[in-house]
Amino acid sequence: CADDTTTAASYWETGLNELGVDSITLEMVVDDDDAPKKVATVLKSEWEAALPGLTVDTVTEPKKQRVQDLQEGNFELGLTRWGPDYDDPMTYLGMWCTDNSNNYGFWSNSEYDAILDECTTGDLCTELDARRTRLYDAEILVMEDAVIFPIYTAANATLVKANVTGIQFHPVALNRV
Repeated sequence: CADDTTTAASYWETGLNELGVDSITLEMVVDDDDAPKKVATVLKSEWEAALPGLTVDTVTEPKKQRVQDLQEGNFELGLTRWGPDYDDPMTYLGMWCTDNSNNYGFWSNSEYDAILDECTTGDLCTELDARRTRLYDAEILVMEDAVIFPIYTAANATLVKANVTGIQFHPVALNRV
């Protein structure tokens, strides 16, 4: 369970013991904007409360500097955000292909790369159901290897007067009138 702090603390204690230390301090690079700073504050508080001996220092940077630091691997923890540009799993999954500039942890997995090749230029690129199944297999690899830790999905609340018509809402990209 994602909020099982007892299990997390047990794993944490085991890791500290294996390392022969009783505390660890990590730096988390965060955009110097209001929303990411608020998210970082909550994460820091929750992690430090659940994992005795953990200290998370936040380092706020302008977006351009944060992106550069993440792309160069100059970070221990990086808080970043990504929104879908188009309605397809590749809007996220393409990020973790070997050598992708958004693959901030420099993760590489030949099975993952092969699945994405199969789904973008290979036999499955036009077989929608089989493609989605294989892309789900790729997502499982990303999550099992802890390449990322999705925290939340952004949402918008919109009030529209009852007599206004013709607005189309989309789960991705921009809304159109």
